[in-house]
Amino acid sequence: MSDKDENREENAVVAIIIGFAVVLAIAVSFWAAFGAISLSGKPATASAAASGGGSTSAAATTPAAASASAAPAASSATDTAAAAAAPAASTDASAGTTSATAAAAASAVANGAAANGAAASPVAGPVKLYFDTGRNDLPATASADLAPIVEAIKAGRASRAVVSGFHDKTGPANVNAEVSKARALAVAAALRAAGLTDAQIDLRKPQETTGDGNNREARRVEVTAEKG
Repeated sequence: MSDKDENREENAVVAIIIGFAVVLAIAVSFWAAFGAISLSGKPATASAAASGGGSTSAAATTPAAASASAAPAASSATDTAAAAAAPAASTDASAGTTSATAAAAASAVANGAAANGAAASPVAGPVKLYFDTGRNDLPATASADLAPIVEAIKAGRASRAVVSGFHDKTGPANVNAEVSKARALAVAAALRAAGLTDAQIDLRKPQETTGDGNNREARRVEVTAEKG
């Protein structure tokens, strides 16, 4: 075999080796590319699955969120109802308090009146002193008439002499009022002359200064010995 034939054989072998290497390289490249595509597809699926899970979670969370939103709304409604009911309850309580206060006040007034009635119970009298029309001169029997009053106070059975003046229905009201007052002052002076002190004499204007009965009966001063 010549040198030329040997070179041809070597070149053929080299060509075969190179061709096989090229084919192998192409196959490896193709396999690598296929593997990369497969690998990239899996994360996408996982991501999609994760996304699907997120949607499911979101879907599952939505009722909970709705429930959570409903809870404040229900609480707000309850608070509103309680706030609406509070004034009514306060009004009822206020009405009850007012009623109780009124009842207590009425009871206190009644008790006070009873106590005053008991404290102001007359011990002697009333002694009635009669006067002439338009005059405040004491009647001649004044000292004798007032004696039971003075004796009751000095003995300690009474604490004060209550003096009230009245007038008849004739004449101007203002004049009659002044005449009644002058008559009461004249009787008070007679009581002081009999030994009573100013603290033991109570000049008390009656609620109705017009005396009852006929005009002579109406023109009078009443004196009562009271204890308390």
